[in-house]
Amino acid sequence: VIYNGIKRKEAVSFSGNPLDFIAKNKKGIVIGNAGRLTVQKSQHYFLELAERLKAQNIEFSIFIAGTGELEQQLDLEIRKRGLESDMFLLGFVEDIPRFMSSIDIFILTSKWEGFGYVLVEAMVQSKPVLGFNITSNPEVVADGETGYLVPYGDMDLLTKKTISLIQDSDLRSTLGNAGFKRVQEKFILEDRILELEEFLKSKP
Repeated sequence: VIYNGIKRKEAVSFSGNPLDFIAKNKKGIVIGNAGRLTVQKSQHYFLELAERLKAQNIEFSIFIAGTGELEQQLDLEIRKRGLESDMFLLGFVEDIPRFMSSIDIFILTSKWEGFGYVLVEAMVQSKPVLGFNITSNPEVVADGETGYLVPYGDMDLLTKKTISLIQDSDLRSTLGNAGFKRVQEKFILEDRILELEEFLKSKP
């Protein structure tokens, strides 16, 4: 398998200040997501996750970067469920490295992915990642090593894994560091191009 990847210049840790809005509005552990607000990305699962975490008196904040046709519906549901101080829609965020560096845990709730660039972008910033065990996610995330994968829609297990990361800073650090290393080893675009060239040259 020759993987997709990101450019080497993008695979570096961000060392600047966090996004102002996140810095001003965060509380507890910061959970992040980035992507189009569409049925494919299934961000409605964050509503249930937020309610489950609140029910256990866990302090957290969820920030979602992106725009899409479901933005108004998600915003309405956030208000309807009284989650305005827990869950925030940021709209389009240009500086994704800065966004990823501003969070503690990245969660991807997609139904499917061609190649999960946002997972790689989170791993570049040494963030542990959580996602559903769908399509290409198992190729990006080493389950139990760089993050966790759970069956699609299994909110019991997703919540359990999220809480384990919230409660264990050493675990977040260990998985995050392993994720950064995995990106350098497997998902640098220039290296993958060379790998493809060598493969093609080896064919008769």
